[in-house]
Amino acid sequence: AREALRRSIDGHSAMPASGINIGEPRFPILIRLGDFSRSETASQGISQFMPAYIRSQECDHPLLDELIKSKIRHGKALFLLDGLDEVATKTERLDVVNSVERFVDSAIRAGNRFIITSRVAGYLAAPLSPRFKTHRISEMDDDAIKQFLVGYCPLIEESIPNGSVGDGSVRSGATAANEM
Repeated sequence: AREALRRSIDGHSAMPASGINIGEPRFPILIRLGDFSRSETASQGISQFMPAYIRSQECDHPLLDELIKSKIRHGKALFLLDGLDEVATKTERLDVVNSVERFVDSAIRAGNRFIITSRVAGYLAAPLSPRFKTHRISEMDDDAIKQFLVGYCPLIEESIPNGSVGDGSVRSGATAANEM
């Protein structure tokens, strides 16, 4: 997230060079729903919680608030709302589900995207409404992880401006995956 923030602030964008369409690049915004549910601003909604929360996660850049507002306004954000199952009680989980649904309703109009995660047991106690698609992700063994990385890493590396990865000392992800 910090690297994505730096590239956005520096004016770079990520565009894949391969023929595979991985979708429009989006600015990732991670919010842990357990932290949201325990916050003093939870009753005010995710929009009110988000700015201070993101700054508290070692992302305290002077232009951060305006950058995030711009990304949301232009539909360029990918919200990763993580850990619905980590909300302590069923009643609190229902409140968080309502907050998530209101937040999605307000931010999706511009074209933003959302991924909401939960373990199965916690999700079944307080699920999102049926309009949300649910997917169960299977655990991955070492071979599945390697196969994923070999396919995924080149797509991401192609999206980095000028093909550079940091200071050049980092090996290609696909190369590292093949050495597993």
